[in-house]
Amino acid sequence: MFFYLMRHGDKIRIPGNPGLSDLGKSQSKLTAIYLMDKNISAILSSQLARVRETARIISKRLGMEFKEDKRLTERINWGDVPNVSFSEFLKEWEKTDKDRDYKPKFGQSSRETGNKLLEVIKEFEKEKESQNILIVTSGGTITDLLRNIFGDDYLESKRSGFIDGGIKDASITILQANDGNYKLIEFASTKHLKED
Repeated sequence: MFFYLMRHGDKIRIPGNPGLSDLGKSQSKLTAIYLMDKNISAILSSQLARVRETARIISKRLGMEFKEDKRLTERINWGDVPNVSFSEFLKEWEKTDKDRDYKPKFGQSSRETGNKLLEVIKEFEKEKESQNILIVTSGGTITDLLRNIFGDDYLESKRSGFIDGGIKDASITILQANDGNYKLIEFASTKHLKED
């Protein structure tokens, strides 16, 4: 069973819940073309506008519906709480990065975010054997999951600076699942984006 974990496409640079930029829409279309022969049986999305829009573009191309799941939400999102400056948001984000169990003033911890995504994956493992699932979410959510499963040292050995640098927009990480054992097949790859 393979899980295609995709970070949403490039977003409009405003706080809150922005949609995709023109680049993000293009990235989503290119990703949909890449996924056409991957036998995707289900598409899940978080509730953020940029994530839903990415999933909608892909699902339309693949001729299937997508489903929203609130467990795929980013640990904190700038603009969700009124009157929080970007610098205050960044301080909270950095605290959650360094102390993975730190509960921010708004949102949830890094470890909790990763565990919620893992819960979704485990549900699919139980229900649908030998299926390929696309999960579209935020880069931080994917990073939190990978840190929970593989640990920071392993991830840094695969890609130096990953924890601090994150993953690029519209990147795909492929996780192979086998009875609760996970193997990293692709790691934040953007090779499917011709315009990258």
